[in-house]
Order: sequence, then structure tokens, then C-alpha cells
Amino acid sequence: DNADRFPNDDTETIDTDNDGMGDNADAFPNDGTETTDTDADGVGDNLDLYPTDEGRSIADGVDADNDGIDDNIDIDDNANGYIDIYTLDELNNVRNNLTGNAYNNGNGDIALGCGDGSLITVCSGYELMNDLNFDENNDDLENDSYNTGEGWAPIGDASASFESEFEGNNFTIYNLYINNSSLIDNGVGLFGEGNDITISNLHITGSITAQSDLMGALVGNLTASIANTIHNVSFIGDITVSDENGSGYYGGLVGFGEITNISDCYVNVDLDAQKYAGGIAGQLISDSSV
Repeated sequence: DNADRFPNDDTETIDTDNDGMGDNADAFPNDGTETTDTDADGVGDNLDLYPTDEGRSIADGVDADNDGIDDNIDIDDNANGYIDIYTLDELNNVRNNLTGNAYNNGNGDIALGCGDGSLITVCSGYELMNDLNFDENNDDLENDSYNTGEGWAPIGDASASFESEFEGNNFTIYNLYINNSSLIDNGVGLFGEGNDITISNLHITGSITAQSDLMGALVGNLTASIANTIHNVSFIGDITVSDENGSGYYGGLVGFGEITNISDCYVNVDLDAQKYAGGIAGQLISDSSV
């Protein structure tokens, strides 16, 4: 016991950095200021500005847009007013802020680096910075982060729609997978429900099976008080309505759209649906255009 720093704990004997936590449990046994690394990114929670997000941690000394915020913690490191999406986890976090004025990883809104600090001072949407692949290990099996069970959970629902912009920068989201039997009255797609949105230059491949009455690879249901804009978006894949009595709206890109303007889009879809079904959209109303 004289040499044992933890005489009542048979799992610990040593506390090298004298921080009160034994070396076995201490993620940083040689650093007295840190004990825990929740997101396993190598940066202790005390220093980590994003302790639950492995994609962002501390300043890295690079400030590409010269806004005074290092790229590693800048949510808009090209200063164009769009929050940068590099990973599937960041794409998933879009659901935590549906207006696109801040990044939220589940621990509150963060707006560090939005805009250029001069002409653009707030963020107004999201942009994809590279291709994403839901089949993360490329084995063609549903065993990855977002394609097990019911697969991807659509962003936005009937109680809280996506109401922002999403710029795809001509990148592709590969192997979107949805196999959902629980969403009946909500839209199903990459986005479930949207209102006055703009989505541009985005390409998607994948497979969607659901019982919803509102299904589209991009977005299931679009409402509007002003207008929705879909430009240069494509989908290659299949969409299946699993409810044989389905009587809703089903499209390659959009299930149902109100005041929705669609231009320069491409779809190659195997669509197995009933009632209102179309290659681009199931039904568009109220001064919509294709």
C-alpha cells in the first residue's frame, strides 16, 4: 500500500502525472491537465473545442480564408457562407441545425468562421467538400455507420423541415441506403421534408425502400411559402414502395413538391410505386416547373 497510489482499487497502482486518475484509465497518463479523450482524436477533452467530434479539435495553424479562425475549427474555411461538410458524421449533423446558420454536432450551435467577416458575416447553408460513400468499407454489405437496420434517417421531418441551402459542388454521395418501415407520414429521402430550400450540383446513388407516401431520393416532401429550387441534381439507383397499397407521391428526386423549380437534373431510377409516380417527381403543384 505504501507504493500503491490506489490501495483500494485493484485495477490501478500508478498515477504518473499526479492528476488523481490511474494510468490504466487515464487517456493521457503523462499529462496532468488531461484524463479523457471522448472522441478518440488524440486531443484531450479540456483542450478540444469539439470533444465529441473527431473531425474538429484544436487550432492547426492554417487559416486559408484569413478570417482569424484556424481551418481546423473554422466551419466555413473558404469564407463563402456555407458550412463545410467533409464526412458522413458532419452530413448527419445537418439535422441538428436545419436553417444552416451554425454547425451543431449535438452539443450546441457553433458559428466559428462563418463568412469572411466582412461581406459575409453569417452562414446560410451547407456545402459538400468531397465525395461521400455510405459503404465505408467498400464491401457492398449493409454493415457501416449509416446503412445498418433502417439505414439513413432522412434530414428534416413533418415537425421540423430543412429550410436552407445545400451546395453539392458536383460531388457525389454514393450508396445511400434506406430501408424504413416506420416513417409513414413523413417524407423519405436524403432529406425527408424541406421548405423553401435550394439544392444544387449534387449527385446521389443508392437504394431506398420505405412505406412512406412521400418518397424521393433527394427529398420526400417540399412545401413552400416562397419557392424551392433544385438544380443540377442527379440520382442513379432504385426506389421501392414496400406498402402494396401505397397511394402517395413517388419520384426519382422529389416525391411531392409545392412551388418547386427543377432544372438540369438527371435520373436513372428503377421505381416500383403506385399512384402518383414519376422519374423526376411524383407530383409538382402551384406554379412548379421542370
